[in-house]
Amino acid sequence: MFSTLRKKTDGCVKAEMFRSGQVYFAVSVWESVEQMCAFAQGGLHGKLTDMTMDNMALFYNHTHEFDEVPTRAQTVAIWHTMMDARGGKGTVGQLTG
Repeated sequence: MFSTLRKKTDGCVKAEMFRSGQVYFAVSVWESVEQMCAFAQGGLHGKLTDMTMDNMALFYNHTHEFDEVPTRAQTVAIWHTMMDARGGKGTVGQLTG
């Protein structure tokens, strides 16, 4: 799925999912913030995000700029840094079921 995303989506440099400990990461790397936001809010991705956010108990979304494509270890480290800065709080979805 993610290799297809990269090939078909302008501006997406890399996208992958992986697990570290008990946390699953979905990571995408973009050429620009504008391209990332356009993808995230538009088309099928935007519709799915709108639909799923109401069914998630808790979701953590962080945006961070890197000079180079980060390794998985760098991704996990910045996630922990951002979580500490936010006091462990994520975006709370509304459970409907």
